[in-house]
Amino acid sequence: MSHASFAAAFEPAENWYKQQVQYATWGHLAPKKNHTYRGHIVWALDLYDSGYLNPKVLEIQLDGLPDSPWFYDAMIDFLQNIHKEMFSSNRKTFWGPSERCEATAGTIWRWDGSFRNYKWHGHVRRLHCAGLGEGVPVLPAKTRKLTKKDFVKLAGEIKAMPKKKSLARFEQLLPELTASNPRFNADKFARACGIRQ
Repeated sequence: MSHASFAAAFEPAENWYKQQVQYATWGHLAPKKNHTYRGHIVWALDLYDSGYLNPKVLEIQLDGLPDSPWFYDAMIDFLQNIHKEMFSSNRKTFWGPSERCEATAGTIWRWDGSFRNYKWHGHVRRLHCAGLGEGVPVLPAKTRKLTKKDFVKLAGEIKAMPKKKSLARFEQLLPELTASNPRFNADKFARACGIRQ
């Protein structure tokens, strides 16, 4: 019997034992079943090592939810999935950065909502911090100088998205749209996107 197969034979038992020790040590900190925690999370995505895969949590406030290994794992998966849903992973070249890297590198984000039974509800927006460069714009290069036609097209695209994604995309574009035209009306645009009535 090889060493690898011998170790593999004990792996399920060792994993079970580790889980029992982890629960005995931190089990009282695990999120309570059927309890809703409300609050927010603020995180940053850095320039290196695919920042969207390694979100740096800056602040958490969730109705007295204590830190635990279970919450941490759930939170990191959630934060990674946000940017996976917002941006594709298409690359211009094999070694070049992905669309997700370009759109998120050096940015700060905030989620507000609720956490219940390991399910997340709420909305996400990008925070703009004085002193940090503008970063890479979210809008495609060809639409930097926006016209009414561009706003109608963007509103149509957002309205066609699932509700969760449309709200995230709206929040993501809002600062840039506001800066693009002094007469931009956020409420009117939100109604055109189907976000508000």
